[in-house]
Amino acid sequence: GKGTGCNFQKFYLKMGSSNKQNSATLPKIEQLGDGATGIRLSFDWSPWRDKGPADMKPYDKTEIVVIVKNGASETQFPVSTPSLAAGEKLRWHNVDMELSGVTLNKDTRIEIRNIDSQFLPNGAVSGTFRWFLNNVKVYKPKD
Repeated sequence: GKGTGCNFQKFYLKMGSSNKQNSATLPKIEQLGDGATGIRLSFDWSPWRDKGPADMKPYDKTEIVVIVKNGASETQFPVSTPSLAAGEKLRWHNVDMELSGVTLNKDTRIEIRNIDSQFLPNGAVSGTFRWFLNNVKVYKPKD
């Protein structure tokens, strides 16, 4: 919401603002039950850039990470950052990753946010690392 660094757009989320960050934490996925492995996470994301003359401003140097939390245990999964030139049109970049090496249960929480150096516990950070998030899906592939 307003003032939190997250803006709800009509069909996606705009994450972050100048000197402020937040995260998207998925609700508990109780239908996975306990001991789920081989789970995948997919979503679309894009770094933000300000519009300007001929839209030639550079993209924010945003980097994001997926964090799987099981109680006090946290496992981070780096997300590849697209290489975008100044003036290149905004477009979605699909991520589809296996949450390997972790076992999910009904209390597991999955968080998508900026990397540690772009994210502080209180949400305040020096810099502008904005991004868009869309089409989040947690699934187990069919065998």
